Parts: sequence; structure tokens; C-alpha cells
Amino acid sequence: MADTPRTLAELIALLADNISGDISAQDIRDFLVSVFNYVGYSSADQTTAAQLKAAVTKSHNPYIEYRILDKDTAHEVLAGVGGDFRIPVACTILNVGVYVDTAGVTNPVTVDILEAGASILSTKITIDSGEKSSKTAAVPPVISDPVIGADAILSFDITTISTTPAKGLVVWMEIQLA
Repeated sequence: MADTPRTLAELIALLADNISGDISAQDIRDFLVSVFNYVGYSSADQTTAAQLKAAVTKSHNPYIEYRILDKDTAHEVLAGVGGDFRIPVACTILNVGVYVDTAGVTNPVTVDILEAGASILSTKITIDSGEKSSKTAAVPPVISDPVIGADAILSFDITTISTTPAKGLVVWMEIQLA
């Protein structure tokens, strides 16, 4: 048996040179380079077999985005804004955030996510004054109840708004399927 490949380039060459059938070696090389670039590695990386296995099995968790307010609707302090949202499969919420179409001015925007009427956040999602996304918020959200059952109903509350309200609102959730 040949030596174990030490780099992605060596692995790609080895796999491509040992493919038989209608697929060309260059097609295999191109495909493998695309796969490794997708998982965050380039063919120039000096990657060990263990790192390669980790790269190939690296999780890419899905995101759910739900538009609560259209781009021209100003925020109000409101419970159940945007209606209910059904999660059809059991999952774990790994990360949450919101973004707006037009930033509010003076005070932060605060949004809560509720399952069956109870908050799943111990620290709610905020967008700082003048910002359009919670990604850079001074205080990040904390998920206290991340496990969501199949057919769960989520609802959303806007609990504080800016003096000059933001407009539009989208909630996003990074999930891991159960």
C-alpha cells in the first residue's frame, strides 16, 4: 500500500489517479478541491489524516430566517409580532439574532423568542442604537432553553424600541437537527 497522503494536494492526486470509469481525473480533482474549499481547507493546506477527517465531517448547521415585519413597517412594543412560526422537526437552537432594514436611533431594539408562551432566552436579542444587526450587540443573546420539539410553535415579542423606531425585522436561528 502506498504511503498515507500528508496534504490535501497529495490526497486529491491519489484519489483522482485511482478513479476508473467515465469521470476524468481532472473532474475528480476539481470536485475534491471544491469540497475542501467548502469546508474551509484549500489544496495548499498541510493537513493530517485526522484534520482531513474533521474537515470532511465538519458540520454546516442550517439557518432559519423568518421575516416578522416588512421593510417599511416601524417597530412597536408588541407581543406576538409576526404571528406564530411552526418548527416542524425537533432541533436544538445554537445561535439566534435579528436584523432590520432601517436602523433605529437612541435606544436598543430588544426581541424575545417564545416557545408555547415561555421565553427561550435568558438574555434577549438586542440591536444597539444606530445598528442594523444584533451580530455586533454589546450584550449577546443567551439561549436558556435551546431544545425545541417537533411541531413546536414559536412566537416573537418586541419588548423595547428606539425613540426613532427601526423598520423591518427578520429573526434568524442557527439550528442543529435532532
